[in-house]
Amino acid sequence: MSKTLTWGVRLGSHPHPKTVSISYIPAIRTDQPKQVKMLAEKYFGGFEVGEKTNRSIPEEPVQKQEKSVIMKLDSEPWYVEGYHVPAFGAPEYPALRLLEGVLSGGRTSRLFRSLVLDKRIALQASFSSGFPGDKYASLGLLFALPAPGKSLDAVRDELRAQIETLKREGVRPSELARIKRSLKVSYLNAFQSNETMAGFLCEFAAKTGDPKNAFRLLGALDEVKSEDVTNLARTIFVESNRTVGKIV
Repeated sequence: MSKTLTWGVRLGSHPHPKTVSISYIPAIRTDQPKQVKMLAEKYFGGFEVGEKTNRSIPEEPVQKQEKSVIMKLDSEPWYVEGYHVPAFGAPEYPALRLLEGVLSGGRTSRLFRSLVLDKRIALQASFSSGFPGDKYASLGLLFALPAPGKSLDAVRDELRAQIETLKREGVRPSELARIKRSLKVSYLNAFQSNETMAGFLCEFAAKTGDPKNAFRLLGALDEVKSEDVTNLARTIFVESNRTVGKIV
């Protein structure tokens, strides 16, 4: 099978035909639908149909004030801020991916350059969306691991200073262009692998309802303007939308 095609499978929490997404990527151009059907029945036809559910996930109420939690653990200290962010298939998703790149897309990103390279108050600093999953609206995590001898308050202050600078001054066009190029190269490189492409198609089919959105995302990234990313940052990074977590 590995010589002719690559499969991607995504199962829902209740295995049922309507919650399963399957894609296949031929290794070469093939006109063998009978073989595809035979392999699908062989490898996936034995799934037991789970209980059908019409369970819907209720929308989370809007957070109206900052929340905080402190945990005392036998570990390194960590500082985390969680912010509600749009879902995977939301219109703002391309801008959200670019916002991630601006803040934490490599060593030239704002958070890494400031906290890790310049001020040396953190060993790691980043912003990542989609926790714990991004099919629905989820959390974006802004976090930092303090360097030895540096406090949680120090990394908190610098994280927030970087966010306020972004909200106030916006994203530079040259900065956005660099992030777009980097993301597009990352996606295009991923499409060089049949296995990865199959996974992408399943992911977009399951999360957006249309596997072709995996390819449309590249065009959507091109359409995002600097002000779109800045406005999204101003919407997300507000006190009432923030949950603070500390491990001490």
